[in-house]
Amino acid sequence: MIRTAPNSPSAHLVDLRAITMSRPSGPLKKKTRNEQPSLTGVTVPRTISGRPNTARSLDQLTVVAFARFLFAVAKAIVVGAGQLIILPLTLGLALVDRFDPDRLVPELTVRGETIQGENSQGSKRAELAIATEVSPKDRGLALPARRAPRTARKFNMRRALISFAGTALVIILPLQGLNAWRAIETVKAQAENANATALGALNGTSSFAEAQSAITTARQSVNDLGKIANALLANAPSLGGVFRSGKALLDAGSNLATAVTLLSRSLDFVNDPSLDLTEKLARAEDLAEQSQPLLALSQTELASADALPAGVEGNLASLKNKVAAMNDLTNAFLRVAPALRNALGETQTRRYLVIFQNNAELRPTGGFIGSFALVDIDRGAIKTVDVPAGGPYDLEGSLRASVLSPEPLRLVRAKWEFQDANWFPDFPTSAKKLTWFYNQSSGPTVDGVIAINAPVLAELLDTVGPINMPTYGIVATSTSVLQTAQEIVESPAARAGGKPKQFIADLMPLVLQKLMSASGDQAVRIVAIFTKALQQKDIQMAFSDDTTEQAFDSLGWTGRLDPVPQDFDSFELVRANIGGAKTDAVISTKITHESVIATDGSVIDHVTVTLTHNGHKGDAFTGVRNVTYLRLYVPEGSKLIQASGDIRPPAPSFFDIPPEGCAPDQTLAAVEGVVLHDPNSGTAVNNEFGRTVYGVWTQTDPGASSTVSFDYQLPFTVNPVAPAPTLSQQLGIASVAAPSAPFGLIVENQSGAGATEINSTLKLPTGWYPSYASPEGIAATDGWSFTSDLDTTKIIGAIISN
Repeated sequence: MIRTAPNSPSAHLVDLRAITMSRPSGPLKKKTRNEQPSLTGVTVPRTISGRPNTARSLDQLTVVAFARFLFAVAKAIVVGAGQLIILPLTLGLALVDRFDPDRLVPELTVRGETIQGENSQGSKRAELAIATEVSPKDRGLALPARRAPRTARKFNMRRALISFAGTALVIILPLQGLNAWRAIETVKAQAENANATALGALNGTSSFAEAQSAITTARQSVNDLGKIANALLANAPSLGGVFRSGKALLDAGSNLATAVTLLSRSLDFVNDPSLDLTEKLARAEDLAEQSQPLLALSQTELASADALPAGVEGNLASLKNKVAAMNDLTNAFLRVAPALRNALGETQTRRYLVIFQNNAELRPTGGFIGSFALVDIDRGAIKTVDVPAGGPYDLEGSLRASVLSPEPLRLVRAKWEFQDANWFPDFPTSAKKLTWFYNQSSGPTVDGVIAINAPVLAELLDTVGPINMPTYGIVATSTSVLQTAQEIVESPAARAGGKPKQFIADLMPLVLQKLMSASGDQAVRIVAIFTKALQQKDIQMAFSDDTTEQAFDSLGWTGRLDPVPQDFDSFELVRANIGGAKTDAVISTKITHESVIATDGSVIDHVTVTLTHNGHKGDAFTGVRNVTYLRLYVPEGSKLIQASGDIRPPAPSFFDIPPEGCAPDQTLAAVEGVVLHDPNSGTAVNNEFGRTVYGVWTQTDPGASSTVSFDYQLPFTVNPVAPAPTLSQQLGIASVAAPSAPFGLIVENQSGAGATEINSTLKLPTGWYPSYASPEGIAATDGWSFTSDLDTTKIIGAIISN
């Protein structure tokens, strides 16, 4: 769902603060008491009067006087230390005088009786005076005053307490305020030091222990000001917002430092040889559970710090982003930790089928399956690693099933086999097919499938260091390992010996040994590499256990094609190199997407894909023609208008002839359904995974480019609708909101497809405009413009108004 960004109101909403109420311009006639009609027994709605039928009592007078007194003190803090003493003293004395039992009181003589204010006898006579009309000749005359004898009054505890409180405030508040004023500069310096130290800790230039110490010192200085001074500073005009925001920052910093200290203790477990990996995860989970509430509270406190000086705002924005990311990461870890411990064999040994994909020969889930391994894991420790020296071709002889491969794959082989089973861009579906082929080849039952793309190996070697392989006379480094592996595997000697994947079989145990022995910062970097790879789909995982699968799926680590939200546009370009050698290592891709919304709300998409072959003719592995079957996955129900460009299917004679007895595959038939072909372009059209699919062939020679385009109409319309009017809008106080509707685009990245750029534009009819757009900065007057590398899934959205 698209949400409006905080603090970003629409420019078309009326600012109620600009609306003022007018008062009569003529003089108001002051009415005497006998000119007012009595309101006794009349009930006035609270929405108009606030507190109806309430006399101006002693409580009201006290509250008003005390409120004015506090306001004056708060104002004095801002104005200066001198006024801080003078104004409270003056107003405090006035407050004491107002409730002094011995102060002068007025006398009224009504019909020969003296009415005296505020003593036990006078109160009864005051009631008589209100009911008795004062003669006109007495109105407006100065009333005599006299001091009531102290002995004539009964002791009143309430008056005594008020007098005592007023006298105490006169003495205490100025002193508290003066101390607060003098301490402000100290607190300010300490707060600046705490801020600098905390940012340094986040950036790695200082420790969180130093940050926590600096923050604690600053917080203690604020507490030392006292409750009264804190209350006054927090409510002082101009200064109050800054003071409250500063306190919120200190509280957030303290909570953040404590949380990070807890999380950092997890690193202590990494170096403890007495603990297995699942035990380390369990202890880290406990620390994460303790730190998560602190991180959430810190995030809330940072959000409340909204009145800081301009020089601090940039650092605060950076801090908010880092804390939010840390909180999200902690929540994600807590969601997946139990499933991760289960997957690592906490209670029983787990066995996984690990496939290594070479994205230089791109396939739907990342690359051609050049080799695979069977890995047993017990309590986080890798017990056995079995890498067949012949790779997936070792399974050919034992494969019992004989099924037809997907039609495009028949260009290389009509019989479907294990190495080509990752045909579906939805990885869980491909994983099930891989498991099926493995079981049909007499392979044992596995608990899941893990796919790893080749670039991950190079990044890991960059962290753990080079690996010496004297048998081959080489040192495998991050920069040479992929090229070296390719040369050895494809060498005539390796093929002649029947073990082309022996180099991979020898390399992987050495890599795993280095990974398992990593500690400290090296272990942290390895975790970062795996996290990035999972986000970019360079590592994808599927599990036979539903609970484990759902936990990893919630983090987007399973490579599943999620359902497209209603009224959302989406697309994913899925390429399959079939018979084009390793040319995808030198292919760059540019995708141009344009959505045009008509006045009737219908949406036409125009998608152009350009593949550029940056190789040179004759180069080993890459100097040949790239042959690709290209599929575009769009919202289900989209109608193809036309497909055009460099659509070049191979000649029918190049396709393999199915062997006798080869039957259609049930999984493939269930996923693909009915496949139709566009009569003009030959484009294959079908529905898969809740999407409509357009498939075409392209062939691109070294140094050349191929471009194909698709025009199609989306299965929904965009119809801006005005929300139901609010009460203010119905009364005409606020303007009626413009009709609006959400519109978004999800662009999925294909695993292993590097060097891909996406450019998306949205064109709106005249008079329509995006009242909100995300990411920030993409909005144009008539739509949006978005450009990015397609290394992860991208989500673009807008609120369309007219």
